[in-house]
Amino acid sequence: MARENITKSVLLALNDVSTLAVISYHLERYGFIVNSCRDTDLLIESVHKVEPNLIVLDEDLTGDIKTSDLCESLKNKSRTKDINIILVSNASEDTNKFYDDKISKPFAPSLLVSKIKVFANNQMVETQKILSYHDIEMNVNAFKVSRLGNEIHLGPTEFKILQCLTELPGKVLSREHIMNYVWGYDAQVEQRTIDVHINRLRSALKNTGDEVPLIRTIRAAGYSLNAPRELVRV
Repeated sequence: MARENITKSVLLALNDVSTLAVISYHLERYGFIVNSCRDTDLLIESVHKVEPNLIVLDEDLTGDIKTSDLCESLKNKSRTKDINIILVSNASEDTNKFYDDKISKPFAPSLLVSKIKVFANNQMVETQKILSYHDIEMNVNAFKVSRLGNEIHLGPTEFKILQCLTELPGKVLSREHIMNYVWGYDAQVEQRTIDVHINRLRSALKNTGDEVPLIRTIRAAGYSLNAPRELVRV
């Protein structure tokens, strides 16, 4: 089944301010969500914050981290490996193979916009990834969650936690496992941060205020998505 209403989020990491402004203007007209970053040192942070579908990455971006290292890092991590990368390059040939497409300088902004639209169109015809458990259904690609047919609005972090739990229903997942799944292995996240997001997720999933939560806390072990045989009232 084709994807519909996909969130088209683009992160523009470009040095040239005027080019960035022109491309942002045209992409927003086509319904894209556009964010920008002009420093390689902040790019990873920006990626985790805005969760783009595509990154336009200028190889001349300022910062201590090399562009080639950034591309390799993004493509080798489970959380970011599916993000498309368009490299903006000066060279006709390069040794960086961790990108999906390349555009050479100088270029017409309209050409880059066209490339971005092609990637968006290709994403829209991909097969949907549907996860379900009990009466919960997740459309991972469309970023939608429903319970008993009613749509539930979740933030990006709560969505990723629910995805993690739904992929292994009934299993007890440690806080460390969830942290690595949601934030990555090198992220510095306090365990209590997970507790806060779990509580928000529990509240969002409840059909009624007195319903038994679907997400159980296993003392000294972690969390489990485990619906009772019958949803009893407490």
